[in-house]
Amino acid sequence: MNFMENNQATAFKSHLDAKKKLQNEFTVNFAKGGFKWGWRVALFTTSYCGIVTMISVYRGKSSLYEYLTAGLISGALYKVNMGLKGMVAGGIIGGALGGLGGVASLLLMSMSGTTMEEVRYWQYKWKEYRDEAVVEAYKMAEEKEQPTPDIVKAHDSKVGDRITLESVK
Repeated sequence: MNFMENNQATAFKSHLDAKKKLQNEFTVNFAKGGFKWGWRVALFTTSYCGIVTMISVYRGKSSLYEYLTAGLISGALYKVNMGLKGMVAGGIIGGALGGLGGVASLLLMSMSGTTMEEVRYWQYKWKEYRDEAVVEAYKMAEEKEQPTPDIVKAHDSKVGDRITLESVK
């Protein structure tokens, strides 16, 4: 509606030009809104997950308290621009949502028979195994790419390149 009100005096050559201008306005406003909400959601989820992880690693175990605390802190930080009342409201809502997330997460963990400590242990072991595999692959690649001796280079420069099975195909 805003587009139609602001562009009443604009003369378009055809209805396709008007549709193109409308689509461009829509796309730009959609991108602005997506960016506006995107960084906020990213900040909130990063702070929430980071706080949960920091507290549970510090304590050495996972419980509902980490999720409640992380939700409370993240909610309060999200609404810091609204003053003390906004921070309190954000903290209460964040704590409630964090508690729900914590209950769901811990319930899924107990149903699967694992704990967060085991998950972190196996993540560490998988990363360690991956790093060892990468180092081993680099060693194998180095062994494969042996430098050519000078005598072979001199021979190839005088006679020509060697005929290999790959060059014949």
